[in-house]
Amino acid sequence: MAKLYNLAGMSTSTTGTGTITLGSAIYGHLTFAQAGVQDGDLVGYAVKDGAASEVGYGVYTASGTTLTRTVRKSTNSDAAINLSGSAEVFIAPAAEDFLPLSSGAELGLLTNPFFEISQENGTTLMSAIGSTNTYAADQWYAVESSDAVCSTQNVATPFSSTATLKRLQNSIKTVATTADGTIGADQYIHPCAQVVEGTFWRSLGWGGSDARSVDVVFVAQCSVTGTYPVAITNAAGNRSYVTTVGLTANTPKICIVRIPGDTGGTWVTTAAASAKLYIGSVGGSDYQASALDAWEAAGKLTHSTCTNWAASGTTDFFQVGYCQIFPAGVLPWSSASEITGEALQQLLNIRRPYDDELRRCRRYYNNIRTGFVMSAHNGASRTYTTLEPEMRSAPVGTVTVIYKYPGSSDPVFAGSTTISAQIQQATANGGSDWEVTCALNSRM
Repeated sequence: MAKLYNLAGMSTSTTGTGTITLGSAIYGHLTFAQAGVQDGDLVGYAVKDGAASEVGYGVYTASGTTLTRTVRKSTNSDAAINLSGSAEVFIAPAAEDFLPLSSGAELGLLTNPFFEISQENGTTLMSAIGSTNTYAADQWYAVESSDAVCSTQNVATPFSSTATLKRLQNSIKTVATTADGTIGADQYIHPCAQVVEGTFWRSLGWGGSDARSVDVVFVAQCSVTGTYPVAITNAAGNRSYVTTVGLTANTPKICIVRIPGDTGGTWVTTAAASAKLYIGSVGGSDYQASALDAWEAAGKLTHSTCTNWAASGTTDFFQVGYCQIFPAGVLPWSSASEITGEALQQLLNIRRPYDDELRRCRRYYNNIRTGFVMSAHNGASRTYTTLEPEMRSAPVGTVTVIYKYPGSSDPVFAGSTTISAQIQQATANGGSDWEVTCALNSRM
């Protein structure tokens, strides 16, 4: 977020639409320096030049006393106004600087954006993940089909030593323990991905003429300096958009990219898979988009200009500490350079309460614990567990026995609906009791 300072107002003799050279303080105001602006500060500004005006944000440079211009709104169709040489420049806020945090959290489209919930695997290091989705955190998975060998893990230590990023207590880290420097045409490595349900995605109106753009905002780092893809595809894999971000080796970076709404293709609007997000993917030519920053009628996840972070070494990694997708206009920032200091604190405050996030995770995966007793008789005994919250679809269950009466047989999963699960001990002769956990899975 751009910084604000009190009473700063200066004249300028600059003409045209470029960087402003600041003059002297306007009567009754202070120079930017007197108001406390520091060299390199990103500040919100307003310019008044006769009947023309604009608001935006820019970088202040003390030497030469200049201010760059990134326009948010103007009387020139939201482009920079053509300065006459007698304009006045003020430090001022824009509407985008005021974010309703509570509504912003509810509008986040991804589940578990801070990776703090990991019901299935906890913080276990999962080696040789292979071509089956491996969940390091609820709804977040890594998967690969290449000559590399990769592990993934929910790392429960601060993402960075910097003051604000210390707040990121969990991250997903995928490591190439065996390198693959020559990715085949049909090979891929996806270090961080999530499938989004149509129930949530449908509010964007994708596939129609009024499709709404989205902002993907995330914090990432990689062991290799390079260019890395951010991709969204539909569930059918016949619509995709690929853009890129640049990362410096072992340096955490806050990234924000805008993806325009897709007016074509089919985007599911029911309780089934609608969209898929991929960050940092490596892929062969079959998965490479024909062009960056454009919708394509195919399921592409990367680009030929992107870096293969798994190409060498046995400790190369791609790591993500936070990721969320917001409808365009929810966040007050349009570039990563704005998300520093207090603005970064504000971003990390946009979160659902933990219990609400856990309920959302349990819509897809719920590890329940229950017990039941059967009195002496022959035949089957069942326990029915009401699911709270209701799951996305009737889940598949896997029963693990914690305790059973000596000599009794193991209970098994015996069916479910979206609101209940049934566990059965099918054969019995005499009384018995059991305590079990049951992992219920209705992921997409």
